Amino acid sequence: MGSETITAITPRIVVEECRQRGWTERHLLAGTGISPAAIRQPAGKISIDAMYGLWERVIQLTANPMLAVEIAKAVPFGTYKLMDYLFAVSSSMAEALERSARFFCLFNNAFALRFRLHRDAAYLELHNASGNQDLPRVYVEYVLTNYLVRSRMIAGDKASPIEVHAAYARPGAMRNYEKYFGVPFRFNCAVNRIVFPRCIKSALNQWSDPELCEILESHAERKLCLSSGEKNVVAEIRGAIAHSLKTGHVSLGHISRQLAKSSRGLQREIHSYGASFSELLDDVRRDHAISLLSDREMPLSEIASRLQFSGSSAFCRAFQRWTGNSPHKYRTTLN
Repeated sequence: MGSETITAITPRIVVEECRQRGWTERHLLAGTGISPAAIRQPAGKISIDAMYGLWERVIQLTANPMLAVEIAKAVPFGTYKLMDYLFAVSSSMAEALERSARFFCLFNNAFALRFRLHRDAAYLELHNASGNQDLPRVYVEYVLTNYLVRSRMIAGDKASPIEVHAAYARPGAMRNYEKYFGVPFRFNCAVNRIVFPRCIKSALNQWSDPELCEILESHAERKLCLSSGEKNVVAEIRGAIAHSLKTGHVSLGHISRQLAKSSRGLQREIHSYGASFSELLDDVRRDHAISLLSDREMPLSEIASRLQFSGSSAFCRAFQRWTGNSPHKYRTTLN
């Protein structure tokens, strides 16, 4: 897996839960390559290979094949800090899941979380960063259970999924999946995912806080730019544009104020990288358009509005210029 890592929060949770079951930290970490000091670092990272070793170790010691599900159900809200708080203050269930997918790599760059709407369902999918579905069963169950718990926390019965899909084969002698998850659990599927009814798009969050959400999302965007290794000003501006598209204030002046720079100074910095502000805005709009078009039922007028175009016609002309296809033709290529 090379440089793929996860936050130290996860091994810290696993070790603490197993300590409560009577195992010592020294015994749990033996042979995993993880030191006690590593999991205590507030912003620490652990290699995904070491985490796999820890999962294998604790499941072997406890002889409990459903341990990942049990631990995930016991994780207190707030443990994952920024991710948990962003989830909790989003205005709707769908927005909470979309933000989780967008910022998941801040905590785990070995896997990719994707959220999409299609026909009458909404899907939260867990993929390998490489794109295939060959993921360890223990991690699929740990991640999906965490999101099931948090979804039910903010939306109650409205967050009830339709079913859970796993790409791995049904484990032998395991008959309690539906009891653990509370919904039908299907094996040998194409994708690891939770399937929700499409109505979660309108399932409002009782704890939503738009102002706090905007602050947290802006912070997450900045962290995302830094974590990607793109530390230049172009990456920072792209993140600011992506955030500002939602507020309707996408201009050089607004972005420069957001970044605490002068408009002229910011423009010089952009030009030094061989780009222009309008080109960066175009790039961000294109990326967002492709994402939004995956929701086949979202009207083009709504997409145009979200991307701050004057109307559907202006958006369609821009999309044709970006991709060589109309938005309608692009949608026909989606599965």
